[in-house]
Amino acid sequence: MKHFALIGEREKDFYIFYNHFNHNDIHYSWINSADNITKVIVDEKPDIAFVIGDDLEQMLQWVQAIKDAYYKIPFVCFIPHFEWKKRETLWQAGASELVQLPVMKKELEHILNTFIPLKTEPYKNDPSIVGSLEDFRLLDLIQAFEEADKTCVIELEKNVQKGKIYIKNGRIIDAVHQSKDPLEAIKILSTWITGTFKVSELTEYHKQRLHLDNQQILLECLNTINDLQKIRKELPAPNRLYYASPVIDYEELGPSDRQAVLKFKKGLSINDFLEIVPDNPVKMIQKIIKWLKQEIIVNEARFEQLTEKLEREQAQSGFVKMVNRLLGKRGQEFAVSQQSSGNEENDQKIERLEIKDAMFLDKQRLERFKNFLETR
Repeated sequence: MKHFALIGEREKDFYIFYNHFNHNDIHYSWINSADNITKVIVDEKPDIAFVIGDDLEQMLQWVQAIKDAYYKIPFVCFIPHFEWKKRETLWQAGASELVQLPVMKKELEHILNTFIPLKTEPYKNDPSIVGSLEDFRLLDLIQAFEEADKTCVIELEKNVQKGKIYIKNGRIIDAVHQSKDPLEAIKILSTWITGTFKVSELTEYHKQRLHLDNQQILLECLNTINDLQKIRKELPAPNRLYYASPVIDYEELGPSDRQAVLKFKKGLSINDFLEIVPDNPVKMIQKIIKWLKQEIIVNEARFEQLTEKLEREQAQSGFVKMVNRLLGKRGQEFAVSQQSSGNEENDQKIERLEIKDAMFLDKQRLERFKNFLETR
């Protein structure tokens, strides 16, 4: 049995290999931490390591961990469109091969066969393509498949979000994303510039739900992309952390807005927020601009100011209630103080009550007490 070690942060990269080559007699190990690389290689002795990433420095750390193992194995690096200098760095680090993603399955099999002979799957011809949206945008893929009159399904994934585009004989017949209608779904998916895609043959009947021609659909998508680029310029520091204001009344927000604003509860950048919400990004940015103006979400400095102000008001309100309760006795005379009870012990209790009450009748003493309570 052959043993592949796949090194990368994204679990979906592991399953791409597993799903493509599970017909071979291969054991897979997925390693997502540099701390575990050397140990796994020494303990399990894989035949080859696949290093998958898009950050050169991180990949070099993983490569060094491979080289630190006394059990030496070849490693192949799967990379995005790196400039030559970065590619040269990986070659110099000892990479046996560099493979730029996306890559056709047949091409990948050919590359891997130079290291480990793989079985050819006799019963299945899977021409699927996988890749990154940073290298191939959705609209480019659609136009390529339109020109080739392809029948296929494009599956997209970004963080926890997923979507599908169905194409028949080069024509878009449906788009699926959350519970959106097909046109809104493809407009949202067209704005994704990060994430992965997988293209596979559409072998089963799929109902046509989009009845516009491709040019109309692509025009709608381009308008959405242009609107997004314009409105993004209105955002202040989209990578800065923003927080849900500590003084907002969540009951005044609608259910969907409430859920969206709550994502800022512990701090979140606008860019990260847009990555995880499934709605049209243009509409979401319009909401974000409104929330910023209304101070529903605020930057960190303003969040701290509002938090301190709220804490002071809460402390002062508690103090004022106590003082008002005590000063409510001002001007009142203890009936028992006007006469002796005839009992020396009771008379001493009354005297102590009058002394305690006098503390809150002394304005200067009250002011010092107030200042003491407010001092932090």
